[in-house]
Amino acid sequence: MLATSREAIRMYEQRFSLRAAVLWIRTLHGESSQYNRLPEYEFIGEDVTGRGAYVVELRKKGIRWLRGEVPWEKTRPKMRPAAEIIDDWRERWYQPRLERNGPPEWDPEMYRVHARLEGK
Repeated sequence: MLATSREAIRMYEQRFSLRAAVLWIRTLHGESSQYNRLPEYEFIGEDVTGRGAYVVELRKKGIRWLRGEVPWEKTRPKMRPAAEIIDDWRERWYQPRLERNGPPEWDPEMYRVHARLEGK
């Protein structure tokens, strides 16, 4: 989700000197409930292996620009700030699960690099 944020797209455009109009996302198992809940993610189909594909239009008229129907100057950014995306995620996904399941139980030692390297 943060890949579609205003900040991430600007960094990408500056780093690679490219114009970002759309973001294509592949899923492992066809249509995904993970992306179906996000209104800006549009399911466009599956390939012969059953992997799904979604498109996110990062700029208004972005797809039309890719087709050569409008000049770049006619497109307008649609990206949201990262903070807004994080707030939506926290409110729509994290908070309901936290209330339903309680705080996650995990062992921080499991994520220490040295412990994994030593086989602990």
